[in-house]
Amino acid sequence: MTLVIRKEEDPPNYRPGGLGLRDAKRAGDVEFLVGKLVDPKLRFRAVRYLGDMGASEAAEPIARLLTANDRAVRAIASEVLGRLGAREYWDRLFIMARDDLEWGVRSWAVASLGRLGGIADTAELAGLLSDARWEVRFTVARALTRVGDKAALPALKEAVRREAWWRLGRRRYLRKEIGYLRAGCLPAKRLNP
Repeated sequence: MTLVIRKEEDPPNYRPGGLGLRDAKRAGDVEFLVGKLVDPKLRFRAVRYLGDMGASEAAEPIARLLTANDRAVRAIASEVLGRLGAREYWDRLFIMARDDLEWGVRSWAVASLGRLGGIADTAELAGLLSDARWEVRFTVARALTRVGDKAALPALKEAVRREAWWRLGRRRYLRKEIGYLRAGCLPAKRLNP
């Protein structure tokens, strides 16, 4: 990726609004996209484009959006931090995964924790298996499988036991994750970040 360095007196000649963001993405202009993170109407798309570009130098401004009022912006910011490999924000993502009021945001934060996590983080991730929402619990199971620590097997088995007996589909999904973890592999479609 090449970064565009501009002179102060030479403003970018991008189209207005979202089309300008797309132009900046194509040009590799990280600075322009970071500048648009303050615009409530454009920041969702700006964060997504920064993640698509792999702009790890934009991790700090993106991390500031973890406390935004808009749940979609919080979710995309957590997802992009995971894609960028911004391990220094693991604690903030964990707090978000544990305490955010929106289950969708918690789920995206957990998915990012799975990308960023290591073996030392297995116990903290496993603690999130008690979330009230099924979608978050399933994402935690996938994150634990992605981390690949077999010490998570007892917690996953306990999660299967805690699911109601008539929730056969949910139990099946959790058992599938246990099988992946035991085998020490993931399906190829889930290996891509």
